[in-house]
Amino acid sequence: MARRLRAGPALAIALLAGLASALVAHAQESAPPVPTADPAAPPETTPPTGGDIIAWYPAPSRCAYFTPEDAARFQPDRPETWRFRFLILAATPKPGESTAQAARGYVMKDGLLRELETVRSGPDADGASVTVWRSVGEPRLNITTTLKVDGEEHGAPRQRGTLATIRGDGREVSEITGTCAP
Repeated sequence: MARRLRAGPALAIALLAGLASALVAHAQESAPPVPTADPAAPPETTPPTGGDIIAWYPAPSRCAYFTPEDAARFQPDRPETWRFRFLILAATPKPGESTAQAARGYVMKDGLLRELETVRSGPDADGASVTVWRSVGEPRLNITTTLKVDGEEHGAPRQRGTLATIRGDGREVSEITGTCAP
């Protein structure tokens, strides 16, 4: 004598879940492979990794600074090469703020774009221009740029130097090169 099994809602859900799982597995096996960045590919075709580089096209900056490697790869007509280490944008001064302090700096740190305000600026003993910046918000981030004029590029002085990032007890220094629009 044959018995009839009664399928309750739990059994129906389990059967549907198994079927869905099998369909997903089949789709993954038959799908073409997902392209990945080839580390041996030319640098300009490698996608930006985030981290401490600002990928901004077109950058509305007054001053733009690259790492030396990204400066060598930069091509104005190739948006993927617009990878900056530090940007300075002209800003409308706040009430009581001089126009000299109206510039805002921007740096990428740990994948977050941070706005910076000028704390002080002046020459060092070697004649380099040293500017101390600090982040507008928390966690506090302090940036010091030390730059010297190193030739001319497209009618603007080319500057070369370092960008020091200070946060908590840590300090990182990277080389930068760039220009400022007149």
